[in-house]
Order: sequence, then structure tokens, then C-alpha cells
Amino acid sequence: MILSNIAFVNTLINKNSFIESISSVSRNVVGLIKYIYQETDHSDIKVIFKNTDIEATITTLEYFVKDIPEKNEIDSLNIALSNLENILKELNIILTAIKDKIKNHDNKYFSSWRSISFKDDINILLSNIHVLNIRFDILVKILKLN
Repeated sequence: MILSNIAFVNTLINKNSFIESISSVSRNVVGLIKYIYQETDHSDIKVIFKNTDIEATITTLEYFVKDIPEKNEIDSLNIALSNLENILKELNIILTAIKDKIKNHDNKYFSSWRSISFKDDINILLSNIHVLNIRFDILVKILKLN
């Protein structure tokens, strides 16, 4: 009985720490999306943001995980939350790289005459958004089963 209670407490701690981390990273990612959308004239990135509805998806995800009931104590839920946290961190990294490219470009001489290439960044971004959607779907399925 005591071991069962310890396992339950550890699961809650893990779940709560994942939820806090997901919320924090989600807010960072949404902030980066807003910044990039406002600061770049690169239509490909704006189209990706619009077509994937990534800002709304991440905001929904943030509030969805906050609404997960405390009673859910299954390991698959922690794994799903951990996977979501990881892909959000990957999105944060690529969006930070895009933001840095924009800032560096704007600081160069004749920046209005130059163009920025986001080709590799866009491919990684699209891949990460796809993975995020898959992992969000898996989380929803796990919660339906529980």
C-alpha cells in the first residue's frame, strides 16, 4: 500500500512538472510566433503559421494539459506529456533560430536589399509541427482510454 501511494505521488509530481513545463514552453513558442509574424516579410513563414494554425494549436494544447484531471495516474500519460514537452522545446529552438536570423539580418548594412533564406528552417518547422499534431492526438487518445 505504501509503495502504491509513493508511485502515485511520483506520477503526480511528474505529470505536474510536465504540465508546468509545457505551459511555460508553449507561452515562449507563441511569443516567438507572434514576433516572427510581425517582424518578417517572408511570406513562406507567414503562410506556414496561417495554414498550420500553429499558434491556436499550441494555445489550445497549453490549456488542454492544464485541464487533465488529477486522477489520471497512468504511465502512458506521462510519456505522452514528456513527448509533447520535447517537441515544443524543438519548436522553441527552431523558432528562436528564425528570430535570431531576422534580427541579424536587420542589423546588416543594406538589409533591405538582401534576402534571408529560411529553406532549411522551414523544413524543420513543418516537420516539428507535424510531429506536434501527432503527439497531441496521441495524448487525446490516451485520455479517452482512461
